Amino acid sequence: MRKYIIKRIFLSMIVLFMVVLITFVITRAIPGDPAVKWAGPRASVEQIEAARLELGLDKPYVIQFFNYAGNLLQGDLGYSYITHRPVADELLETIPATMELIILSTVISIIVGVALGLYSAKYKDKLLDHAVRFFAIGSVSLPSFWLALALQLIFYGVLGILPLGGRVSTEISIFYQIPDITGLLLLDCILTGNWVVFKDALWHIILPVVTLSTNVGVVARMTRSALLEILNEDYITAEKSYGIHERYILWVYALKNSLGPTATVVTLTIGYTIVNTFLVESIFSWPGIGKYVSNAVMSFDYPAIIGVTIFSAVVYLILNLIADIIISLDPRVRI
Repeated sequence: MRKYIIKRIFLSMIVLFMVVLITFVITRAIPGDPAVKWAGPRASVEQIEAARLELGLDKPYVIQFFNYAGNLLQGDLGYSYITHRPVADELLETIPATMELIILSTVISIIVGVALGLYSAKYKDKLLDHAVRFFAIGSVSLPSFWLALALQLIFYGVLGILPLGGRVSTEISIFYQIPDITGLLLLDCILTGNWVVFKDALWHIILPVVTLSTNVGVVARMTRSALLEILNEDYITAEKSYGIHERYILWVYALKNSLGPTATVVTLTIGYTIVNTFLVESIFSWPGIGKYVSNAVMSFDYPAIIGVTIFSAVVYLILNLIADIIISLDPRVRI
C-alpha cells in the first residue's frame, strides 16, 4: 500500500513537471513581448528594457525555466502583467468563491446521483430505469455554457424569479456588510448570523450550482452499473432469504460495496467541474477562478493564465491520487 502511494505520488510529480514545462514553452512561443505588457502601452524603450531586466527575460530560456521552477517550489507563481500583484495572492482571493460552487454542486451530484442510480438498478429495464438513463445521458451531454444561458433565459428573462448573475445584489453590497471569514459566503453568513445577506447569496448561487450539477448523470450511471453486478451476488440473495428488508439491503449492504467506483468517479468529476467553472463563472459574473482566468485571457495576462493552469493541474492530480487510494482500500482489488 505504501509503495503504491509513493509510486503514484512520483508519477504525479512527473506529470506536474511536464505541465510546468509545456506551459513555460507555450508562453515563450506565443507572439508578443511580456516586457511591453509589464511596462504598459505608453512605455518608452528604456522602460521596456528595464522591465525585461526586471522580469529576467534577458537570460537564456534554460535559466529562465529553472528560475521559474524554483519560484514555483516556493509558492511564487509570478506577478500579473496587468495588476502587478502576485498571482498567488489573486488566486487566494478567487478560490473560495469557486470552491463554494464546487462543494455545493458536488454534494447535490452525490445525493441525487446515488439515489437515482440505486433505484435505477433496483427497477432495471422498467420505466423508472429508462427515465433515469435518459436523464443521465442528457445531463452529461448538455454543454455547461448552453445550460447556463438557458437557465438565465428561463428563470430571469421569462419567470423573473432568480437573479441574472453576481454573488450578491448591488443593494445588499451597499447597505449591508458582507462577512468575510472563510471566503465561503454562505458559511460566513451562517457563522455571523447575517440572514439577510445569506438569503440574497442563496438566491444568486442557485443557477450556477444547478449548471455545475450536471455531473449527477455520471454518478447515477456509475452507481447503477456497480449495483447491477452487486445485486446478483450470492450474499445479496442470502440476505433476502433471511427476511431482511429490501430497502435495508439496498442502502446498507449493496450501496456500501458500490461506493468504491462511485467515489472514484466523484473525485475525478470534481476536476472536470473546476474546468466547467471557467465558462459558468464568466456567464454568471461569479468572482471566482473562472472569471479571473477569462479576464486574464482577454488581457493576455500570461502569468495569471499559467497560475490557473498549474493550480488546476495540482488539484486534478491530488484528486486522481485520492481516487487511486480509494480503489486500493477495497480488499477485493489487487494493487
